[in-house]
Amino acid sequence: MDAFSKDISAVGKKGKVIGSGSGNGVCPEVFSLSTISISENNKLLNRLGIKNTDFVVLSVGRICNDKGLKELAEVARNVTEKNESVRFLMLGSIEDNQFFEFFSDLIECGAVIHVDFANDIEVYFALADIHLFLSHREGFGNVAIEAASMNVPTIAFDVVGVRDSVADGVSGLRFKFGDSESVANTIIKFSRDPDAMKEQFKGARAWVMKKFSKENVWKNYESFYKEEY
Repeated sequence: MDAFSKDISAVGKKGKVIGSGSGNGVCPEVFSLSTISISENNKLLNRLGIKNTDFVVLSVGRICNDKGLKELAEVARNVTEKNESVRFLMLGSIEDNQFFEFFSDLIECGAVIHVDFANDIEVYFALADIHLFLSHREGFGNVAIEAASMNVPTIAFDVVGVRDSVADGVSGLRFKFGDSESVANTIIKFSRDPDAMKEQFKGARAWVMKKFSKENVWKNYESFYKEEY
């Protein structure tokens, strides 16, 4: 039986998750704090108007309801009312006009900064303290393992696709879907003691390299195809 016929004969069978679910893994050489110079980091901070003493919460991805637009606004408003040194950096294209309704005043006062697009996403992760990932659903949250590769913990909702890419207590924390209050309270706590936060999640990069380094992901695919064909 040739490969095509074998594929056809397999229709109707259960699917199989290869490895830990990532399609391509993460590149450890790109997503590494060691690749980002201090001068490069400071240059971006200056361009964005962020102080070295600010606590930076980064969100990456399309800006729309399915990606947690409403919840992001609730969290940002709650946190910045209690700690003015926290800055929310949103990186991604705006796909929902409610963004302007929710964030105009927060942008005006400097609590929220929006960047439409960037090729060098790793530079943004390098200046972040937390990666905020309030998506309602994902196929696989690849951005969370990129954050973990740079030892940036992800705070996320415990939803499909995200629970596969965020190890609760290791690479970040997962919260009940829609629980914006708990998310905000956690960010406030971490912003007041960032050293303790870093200590808590110091194993994030080691975890992601073991499960999601591109070499390991490719080996899993190689083993799968050798077994199947």
